[in-house]
Amino acid sequence: MDENKIDSHTLKVLEFDKIINFLGRFAATELGKQYCQNILPQINPILVQERLLETSEMKAFLGVSDFLPFNTLRDIAFLLKKAEPEGSVLLPLELWEILSHLESSRLVKDFIKSRKEQSPALWSIANKIKPLSPVEDQIGKAINAEGEILDSASKELVRIRLKINQVKIHIRSVLEEVLNRPETSLFAQEKIITLRHDRFVIPLKADFKKRIPGIVHDQSHNQATYFIEPFYVVEHNNELTLLKEEMKREELRILKNLTTVVRGEKKTLLENQKYLGMLDGIQASAWMSEAMKAREPKLIKEKEINLLQARHPILLNQSFPDDPEHYPQFDNTTITPVDLFFPASYLGIVISGANMGGKTATLKTVGLLTLMVQAGMHIPVAEGSTLPIWGKIFADIGDEQNLEESISTFSSHVVHLKEILSRADEQSLVLLDEVGSGTDPEEGAALGSAILDELRCRKSKVIITSHLNLLKAYGISHPDVLNVSVGFNPITLKPTFKLVFGIPGTSKALETASHLGISPQILSHAKSYLKENDRRILVLTEYLEDILQKLNAIKINFEKTLDSAARYEEIMAKFVDNVKGKQKILFEHVEIKAQKLFREVEIEVKKLRKSNFSFRNFKEIKNKVSATVATTSEDLKRIAPSSQTLEGLKKGDKLFLGGKEGKVVAIDLSSKKVEIQTEGVRLKTGLDELARIECTLIPSSQAPKGSFSKINVTTSESLGSLSSLNLIGLTVDEAIPLVEKFIDNALLYEIKKLRIIHGIGTGRLRLSIHQFLQNHSRIGKFFLAPPFEGGAGVTIVELEP
Repeated sequence: MDENKIDSHTLKVLEFDKIINFLGRFAATELGKQYCQNILPQINPILVQERLLETSEMKAFLGVSDFLPFNTLRDIAFLLKKAEPEGSVLLPLELWEILSHLESSRLVKDFIKSRKEQSPALWSIANKIKPLSPVEDQIGKAINAEGEILDSASKELVRIRLKINQVKIHIRSVLEEVLNRPETSLFAQEKIITLRHDRFVIPLKADFKKRIPGIVHDQSHNQATYFIEPFYVVEHNNELTLLKEEMKREELRILKNLTTVVRGEKKTLLENQKYLGMLDGIQASAWMSEAMKAREPKLIKEKEINLLQARHPILLNQSFPDDPEHYPQFDNTTITPVDLFFPASYLGIVISGANMGGKTATLKTVGLLTLMVQAGMHIPVAEGSTLPIWGKIFADIGDEQNLEESISTFSSHVVHLKEILSRADEQSLVLLDEVGSGTDPEEGAALGSAILDELRCRKSKVIITSHLNLLKAYGISHPDVLNVSVGFNPITLKPTFKLVFGIPGTSKALETASHLGISPQILSHAKSYLKENDRRILVLTEYLEDILQKLNAIKINFEKTLDSAARYEEIMAKFVDNVKGKQKILFEHVEIKAQKLFREVEIEVKKLRKSNFSFRNFKEIKNKVSATVATTSEDLKRIAPSSQTLEGLKKGDKLFLGGKEGKVVAIDLSSKKVEIQTEGVRLKTGLDELARIECTLIPSSQAPKGSFSKINVTTSESLGSLSSLNLIGLTVDEAIPLVEKFIDNALLYEIKKLRIIHGIGTGRLRLSIHQFLQNHSRIGKFFLAPPFEGGAGVTIVELEP
């Protein structure tokens, strides 16, 4: 067995062939499909990284352009084989196939060359393609898409065809003169010139066939019409026949010459074809990644697996349409994802738990995703997932889920285990489903424990599934082995398909039997048959599961608290920004009023100096200055801290806080703190901060619902940036989060109409944004802008009130 290849049995039981067949459906050409069929997982980390990089670079193309120009690409290997013998001739349409291949080679290379700075891995492949422009020019000059040999193929061909046309015109003119004679109208069946046996003839009535001397070439079915070649055009018809033969010889000579040219470039053409098939296969991998919403995981040197939100790719495949013409996205929400963390410090994982709970599916998911990565494919996982490169991967799947052949007998298990034990080392990942099954449970568990001992001694990484209590206990008693159980809902008595780390799981056989209607008496009797050790393990496991559920509840509440705190921090940050803007505007306003006051005082003083001072003058000046100072003082109060601003505030009062309606839920006068609930979030702040933010009380008896006097401190400049978003140049994955944040900000500042600038391009970005808007609960309607506002490159969005 080749040590540099992944075990063939592993590929079979993990159903890698189904992924390969699925991948081939995304290829644009047969060459790409052939490349996909030959893809195998690699064990060289450098090679794996190169393959993943190629897929990632190609996927980046999908965000900015359509397919690579493979549409005219065909497999030309059989044509090149036909052209091998000296003197062989390729037909015009066959030469056109060669021409299409040459054009595709040139276009694909040029396409990738234009993006080589962003795609060095793809350019390293495309740069090996050798365009054959002289050959392309020669064939293109001689042949068209209909398989016709063009006049431009040779000067001799032009001369011959010109002569043929001249002779045809002469023959037609002679025959037309005959048909136009008055006497001919009596015996001509109709005044037409036609061909019989590639010679020009005229139709005569049978009774008058001898009226015009000539050669009879044919007659009608009812023998009423004879087709006569008059003697005076026989010589011209003979000349035409000779010219046509001469033309055929010249055309044959042209085809032979072109075939010879193609024969001389056979090696280059086959090499180009190999690289084109490779690029189409990589493009197929990129399209599959796009469809699966997959990504490239981070490769690490440590033997540690961290898969986040991993989905089984074959389950995704089952939901994929039969004819993926436009490569639609999968609905990943229909498949329960799994998180699996296999720390570097551990050597083994024992997965146990309820029947049909996802143990085998988890094992296959880990194995298949690992194979896909080492074959250069992206995998359906969340950001942050990491995987190592394994030198060897072994799998023995005990059940027959989705397997085409039964391989679940105990003897076949032992054969595969023997093979694994003969080859496994510290570079190995070993996946064993229901190890020790198919025989006596105690003996099977003992065998499984011994196999785990041996693999741990070799520093292999092992993941097993089991129902056997002895193997669950093995995970508890060995510090480098981790117990993992599949989740089970005790209320619905159904699996949750979630992994629970740190405790073993029970099979839930008795609970399932109860749920399905087995009587309590039988179940109680069944428990009496359990051995004492089994009962203890069962009770302990259930106790641990109960504790874990309580810890999970605490965790969920803690996460909710953290989320509320984060939302509080975000809203307060926006309030602070609003306040700063408000303060700036008011200070500028106050400064202007103060300057105006000083100017007015200066003018009045000058007037006093020039006129006779009187008490009445003094009162007028005093009143004017006092009025201005009073107005300015009111402005200053609006931005100065004041604990007296909301002294009358009480629990239940409504107010506007930074343009948002809020409700007072608690007041602590000793600490001068108030707690406000706004938009489902509770905010705690000081009374002085409320004064700075400028809250407006809403007396319930005075303010009708929906008619509050709101205070908006956002400047006109910021409103401009909040109502328009430019996404040109971004990918779908980059753009959608920005659109979501953009809409959230608009809702916060109560902006009703938005412009999203996405450009025209391929339309992928626009369609993805429209799909997001369609599913957003606060979108009233959206439509493309009129031509004078950007047309198809801009989407106008109107928010619901």
